Amino acid sequence: MESMLLAAGTLGRLGQSVWYALIAISAAVFLLVSLIFGHDHDADHDVDHDHDVDHEGAAGMSFLSTKVLLMFATGFGAGGYFGTRLDMGAVGGAAAGVGVGLVMAAAGYLFLNALYTRQGSSTVRMDGLVGREGIVDVTIAAEQPGQVSCSLPTGREIFTAYSAHRTLIPVGTPVRITAVTGPTIQVEPVER
Repeated sequence: MESMLLAAGTLGRLGQSVWYALIAISAAVFLLVSLIFGHDHDADHDVDHDHDVDHEGAAGMSFLSTKVLLMFATGFGAGGYFGTRLDMGAVGGAAAGVGVGLVMAAAGYLFLNALYTRQGSSTVRMDGLVGREGIVDVTIAAEQPGQVSCSLPTGREIFTAYSAHRTLIPVGTPVRITAVTGPTIQVEPVER
């Protein structure tokens, strides 16, 4: 009778560890697919579930993003598997799963959030251009547009520009942006 109870206990632990292993493997596969083939569900909309925008426009991940939840599930499965294999019992295996899951989710969050907050944006805020300086790349005629390049935090940008005073501004002239009208800017030469 004692050997039958021992065998039943071993099969029970084996069954539990198989379920934990399936959770870990499934979550790891989904996480890998998510990391390779793109980002979370709503990332192409104005506001998505993975990012929270602060008052200065910097984006950061939400702790409840899909990737972080998949990291938790992977850690939960791995911790539960090893907890049951080490004869910690059902409660001990679940506790080990939660502990390892939280550690993995926190580490993953810190790593991915560091990547998200360091990625650049290709969006140029036009209202912040007034007062910035640039160089004329294509001559601006009195009534015809030219091009001005400006160094911005996002990199070098080229804008279609008109002369604010309706005068000729030749190539290579340093200019200051005086106004933004739609997608174009108005500039005036900078006195040096």
